[in-house]
Amino acid sequence: MKEQAIQYVALDVHQATLVVSVRDEQGSIVMRATVATEAKAIVGLVRGLGSRVHITFEEGTQAQWLHDVLTKHAEHVIVCNTRGRGEIGNKSDRVDADRLSELLRLGALKPVYHGASGLLTLKELVKSYVALVENGTRVMLRHGGSARRDRRGRTSAWPWSRGRARTRSSPKANCAGGSGSRSREG
Repeated sequence: MKEQAIQYVALDVHQATLVVSVRDEQGSIVMRATVATEAKAIVGLVRGLGSRVHITFEEGTQAQWLHDVLTKHAEHVIVCNTRGRGEIGNKSDRVDADRLSELLRLGALKPVYHGASGLLTLKELVKSYVALVENGTRVMLRHGGSARRDRRGRTSAWPWSRGRARTRSSPKANCAGGSGSRSREG
């Protein structure tokens, strides 16, 4: 049984459309297309190319989503970062896609990590937990003296009710003639 040839697909990703360039194993461009940036359209294109498809596209705002959509339908998916490479001649979406497909065919692309999307969920949960702890700490520090607990665990809003060392004299002490009044001379 003859093994199917590998198709090298490069995508130049934009918000509304993808510019696609497909090369065969010999380096000839076999197809160029513009496809809507929708999962159904992208998957339809990739399925139409056969079972041995290698895909690449540049890192960007939609890279994680596109990686998750394509990993189930392609043999190999590479998200790359080509910044810092010297640009040659005029730059257009078609030229970018053609250049990427050739670099993919030659194995000259370095992948940027795009792992399991489950890690993103974990990252978001950890980020939320850290924010909650920081906000709780900030609130406690801001309102530090207004709500304290005594030795028995009771909450009190008055700092003098924390123990015997800070007891306040009775209200009668401030009145003239009351028992336990102090002299105001001093």
